[in-house]
Amino acid sequence: MATITGGEYFQATDAKALTDTLIDLPNSIALQRRQVELTVWFALGGALLLLVAIGLSQWWSRPRRP
Repeated sequence: MATITGGEYFQATDAKALTDTLIDLPNSIALQRRQVELTVWFALGGALLLLVAIGLSQWWSRPRRP
C-alpha cells in the first residue's frame, strides 16, 4: 500500500521502535489543500428531487379506475 500511494512503511518490532516512529510522524505529514466545486452536486440533487416531485404529482393526479 505504501508503494502504491507514495508513502513509507515502518515495521515496529518493539514498543521503542513504535514510539520513535510515532514521534517523527507529525514532521512527515503534509497537508494538501485543493478547491473542489460542489455546486454541481447540489444542482444535480435539486434536479433529481424536482423530477421525483413531478413524477409523484403526476402519479397522484392520475385518473382513478372505478
